[in-house]
Amino acid sequence: MKYTIERIVPVRADTKTLIKLLTDFGRYQDWLPLLSLSRVLAHESDIDVVEFEAPAYSAHRLSFECIRTVPGELIFRQLAQASGLGLSGSLRLHDRIPGSVHIQVVARLLCPWYRFEARRLLSEGLDSCLRALDLAVCGSAPIHQPGNKRLILEVRRIDDGLEVHFMGRKFGMEADAGERNP
Repeated sequence: MKYTIERIVPVRADTKTLIKLLTDFGRYQDWLPLLSLSRVLAHESDIDVVEFEAPAYSAHRLSFECIRTVPGELIFRQLAQASGLGLSGSLRLHDRIPGSVHIQVVARLLCPWYRFEARRLLSEGLDSCLRALDLAVCGSAPIHQPGNKRLILEVRRIDDGLEVHFMGRKFGMEADAGERNP
């Protein structure tokens, strides 16, 4: 079954800043908390092949082809689908209103099993990515509004300490010798 989710959200940054951040694929792990790895495997003209690792969502590394079609638009599709899932979609920036930029994300997930879990994972993953993007470009915590669930702080235990994501930035904290995981 194929599931499609679309979001259009305002982002507190100019188009140039967003394009620079969204096309720097090798640095996604610096601002996207769900990634433990992001690296460019190949680059040619307007096409990049990128590998991501998101342990919370998949036990496998995921490879994507990312195509910059026109300024402010990016199309992505998952390559080798070892996990049985296939993810594809597009990002498009809209700046028709002066001083306002909106990002439109369409994500499609091909999932032959667990349809309700797949829909939840796609929706939560997309929302988490958009929150992290907003925090990465604005560099400050958003104003809290009732019902607004913005991620400002996330702390994860890793083999040699802690990984802290705070307001779109990633920090590492090394554990003392006696506190390391066995």
